[in-house]
Amino acid sequence: MRFIGRKKQQGAGPDAAILNVAEWEMVGEHPTIIEIHKQLGLLARNRVTVLIQGESGTGKELAARILHEAGAPGQPFVGVNCSAVVPTLLESEFFGHEKGSFTGADRRKTGKLEHAAGGTVFLDEIGDMPLDLQSKLLRVLQEEEFVRVGGLEPIPFRARIVAATNKDLHQLIAQGAFREDLFYRLSVARVRLPPLRERMSDIPLLVDYLLARISGKLRIAPVRVDQDAMEWLMEYDWPGNIRELENVLMNACALAKGRSLGTDDLRILPPPGSGREEDAVPVTLAHAEKVQIKKILEANDWNITRTARILEISPTTLRKKIADYGLERGGR
Repeated sequence: MRFIGRKKQQGAGPDAAILNVAEWEMVGEHPTIIEIHKQLGLLARNRVTVLIQGESGTGKELAARILHEAGAPGQPFVGVNCSAVVPTLLESEFFGHEKGSFTGADRRKTGKLEHAAGGTVFLDEIGDMPLDLQSKLLRVLQEEEFVRVGGLEPIPFRARIVAATNKDLHQLIAQGAFREDLFYRLSVARVRLPPLRERMSDIPLLVDYLLARISGKLRIAPVRVDQDAMEWLMEYDWPGNIRELENVLMNACALAKGRSLGTDDLRILPPPGSGREEDAVPVTLAHAEKVQIKKILEANDWNITRTARILEISPTTLRKKIADYGLERGGR
């Protein structure tokens, strides 16, 4: 049984089940993935808030989009990365603002909550939301209405909230960095996405699917992975999960000289069992950046401000990259 969380295009034959599909998919035969599909199907029948938890690269936004398409097709899907928006602008992004409400507000702006209408608001990296905004989001969930910044008239809120995080919210609550009452409001239903290392049996299916998609993107003839390379892929523990697997395959396809990929084509990976990602040859820019950021963070005892200054980026950008690459202090 192959689960793909998106519809086949009209006119697609049985041999096109992987290639000719629409926009959103979740591939796997592992019992956990089957159970997640059942969960999303049940949740699509109502409008309760959903908290999706999982490591970086496991497909949290994908799960949110599958839920949205099943429950509110044709309605807006509005995504907000809570770690990527400047905190001082986050309230305006959420609620919108009235003309003249602050310096530079030369016109009325529609916020994310209003734009979502009867669709879905996806709050990615919810653990990074500032505490003051957490209290305002809690009020929206309680009152089912909000007011634009600088406004007076309440606006009904009809969308579903789906939040996602790769952090331990219970730990953040204990540290005083996340509101316990908001946690319970957001987690009426919870969906946990497993890391790839917990569903290794799905790797052959994922590889086939990803190679088909990558071949289409790169406009090249379909390629395959030989047996030795597949065994290599099955032995690696994938700290970056499916996102990392896709990155490896994309790079291999871009540099492939033939239609079969061997272990030499997957040289971005460290030797299986080495436990050291730094041993990998940083073939791609993303991988090189990840390794470099980790090294500088560790060299500076994970001081965000100092590391950002060395990298010549803002602390906000650094925090987003840490989240995107799934970097953790003391982790891999």
